[in-house]
Amino acid sequence: SKMAALPVLMSTIAALLASKDGVEITLWPNGAPNETKGWPGPEKTEGNDGTGCGATHDQPCTHVYNVSNPILTMFKPEHPTGAAIVIAPGGGYHDLAYGKEGLDVAAMYNGLGITAFVLKYRVPARPSLDGLPKWWAPLQDAQRAIGIVRSKASEYGVNPSKIGFTGFSAGGHLTAHISTTYETRIYPRVDTSDDTSCRPDFSLLMYPWMLLENNNRSQPFNIAAELNITQDHPVSFFCQNEDDTTAPVEGSIGYYLTIKAKNGPMSSLHVYNKGGHGFALCQGKTPPLNEVCDWPSQAKLFLEDHEIIPRS
Repeated sequence: SKMAALPVLMSTIAALLASKDGVEITLWPNGAPNETKGWPGPEKTEGNDGTGCGATHDQPCTHVYNVSNPILTMFKPEHPTGAAIVIAPGGGYHDLAYGKEGLDVAAMYNGLGITAFVLKYRVPARPSLDGLPKWWAPLQDAQRAIGIVRSKASEYGVNPSKIGFTGFSAGGHLTAHISTTYETRIYPRVDTSDDTSCRPDFSLLMYPWMLLENNNRSQPFNIAAELNITQDHPVSFFCQNEDDTTAPVEGSIGYYLTIKAKNGPMSSLHVYNKGGHGFALCQGKTPPLNEVCDWPSQAKLFLEDHEIIPRS
């Protein structure tokens, strides 16, 4: 009957709307751990990060401020491959470049058949706490996010052994942090999502910030103390410009060589000569574009080479 078809139609419409707008997943149902009540104040979103964002490439790019209720937003691709990726926007652990390095990047990965989860992690940086590593709040959120995606893999339609993590700038530091700090959760167990591994199966570090102790480019092997690289590091992709004045390129190079020195997996290092910091998907830029703007095609080949997505 017509009435019987209605719920199916409604659920199909709901799924289509959800895939366009994303499905929000609350990381901490009972509130995030180690928080100070009332700080840092109400969350706000402002379209003040330039233009060129959105599906039409002409929308304002958004910044998100004052996150104390972290959210993971799932965007499903039209043609899923089973691979998934958690995306951490940058913003110096002060705010989040949510449009340019979050939502738009999710759309790019959806185009490769990858289910994308944009991580709205806690900012600004919380004060240091005894017994917790530097920048502990984003790390708690990243550990929790991967655990949720892996534990609910069948529900989300993803392969639990093809869950990656990527981040830009401060999100690149967070990618390194979750790629080196996954053996033990740095928060008390919440539910079964915390019983599964939170190690990323692959990592893409985009102009990663603060990989070196004190960001000191003159000591490229003095990796930041909180990043303990071992041979079990996920297979990784690095992308950075030599003229980056915010995050020295020596960070990516030194980190890459340290993985190699520890007999870690073979990774891909892409160093370009110009394009500065924070280029993301080169939104708002007009041709002729820098060489670095082609990084998504290199990332696609990296993912194919490691059999995370099928060759197309």
